[in-house]
Amino acid sequence: MCRGSDRAVSPVVGTILMVAVVVVLAAVIGGFVFGIDSPSERPPATSISITSERIGDGVAKNDAVVLEHQAGETFGRGRITVTIGPDEVFNSSVVEDIGGDGDVGARLQGLVVQVDPGAFNDLNKPGPGPPGDPDGNSSNVVVQWGDGIDHGDRLVIQERNATQSYDVIQAGERVEVVWTDESGQQFLLASGTVGSES
Repeated sequence: MCRGSDRAVSPVVGTILMVAVVVVLAAVIGGFVFGIDSPSERPPATSISITSERIGDGVAKNDAVVLEHQAGETFGRGRITVTIGPDEVFNSSVVEDIGGDGDVGARLQGLVVQVDPGAFNDLNKPGPGPPGDPDGNSSNVVVQWGDGIDHGDRLVIQERNATQSYDVIQAGERVEVVWTDESGQQFLLASGTVGSES
């Protein structure tokens, strides 16, 4: 009698194992067919140079980082984030710069001029003023990174030389250019170190 009950278990176990194998295979094949395992987009194939200016020149808060699209695909700034150390200095934002007279002086596309929580601009913004201009304008600041960043387009991020501003750029800090796809997955496009060329 024991022999008959042992045989009845064998077909049940075999059926359960076959169903499990079919379910696993269906999930794997479905993942490949519907593209679940691959990112929805690929990052742009591009080359971006990162250089520093005026690092260690003896002038406090005068440093600059220059990013330039060297080669590769054209891409838009809407998915780009640039960080220097822990600080985000360029992103997809558009900020209206209110001048001393209360009027909108410029629309800053991407440049994060107020880096720390304080109410004072920490980075210079593009404008006709010399570096150290009371309004925080500097002709050294270049923002060519817009909707179609292409070969030769530059982004110059420069500290504002004022006692109230936060010292954003430090020698040895890591600079990163990150592209984010629609799903939120991030891809490093370029990186370098302040004070050395990459």
